[in-house]
Amino acid sequence: MLRSNYNVTKQTLLSVIFDVFDLFSICEHICAAKDGFENGLFGVMDYEKIVANEESVLRALLSCDENYDAVGFFDEDLSFYLRASLEPHENINLEAGEEQSGIFELYACDADIERIFSALDEKYDLFLIKEGSKKRLLDISL
Repeated sequence: MLRSNYNVTKQTLLSVIFDVFDLFSICEHICAAKDGFENGLFGVMDYEKIVANEESVLRALLSCDENYDAVGFFDEDLSFYLRASLEPHENINLEAGEEQSGIFELYACDADIERIFSALDEKYDLFLIKEGSKKRLLDISL
């Protein structure tokens, strides 16, 4: 899996999401599901197929709540799972100049992780971490 080690700005997060969609040739629609893994909610009950545009993706990210703190984006073939979240507005001190930020984790086969790591590393100044999915899933579920 591939993830950002630190929060990234909202605009960078959206750009990364769309770069991943492009690298997986997602043009029109993407599946989106609320993800509550860190809160012990394992499994997806429902998902929706949304238009792969900024408005729909942002709406999905902003739909998170205390139980479902992230959104999973994936294609119908499940060739990847991109888990992303934005810091809730109430946690941001706009008066102090804070900007909304978020994180992402990409789960895919090793070859795709390498390809996407290279593309993102070239384009962004991010601290990206590649690690085994099993280790990461165990870390965040404890």
